Amino acid sequence: MEHTSEGGGEAWAIATTLIRTAILNGVDLQAWLTDTLERMVTGEVRSTALDTLLPWTWRDARPAALAA
Repeated sequence: MEHTSEGGGEAWAIATTLIRTAILNGVDLQAWLTDTLERMVTGEVRSTALDTLLPWTWRDARPAALAA
């Protein structure tokens, strides 16, 4: 018998939605996930600024970051 949880299903739905959104916005999925997770784990981005890591915001900020 397979064990599932409502919380696990909800977390998977959120992750899948973010991944599909990144793909639809033309974001390099591996680069986005790597950078986003690293910045969250290291505390570089506070919980009040997580919107800066959304795929379209992250993508738009990349040219400025690459030029710096």
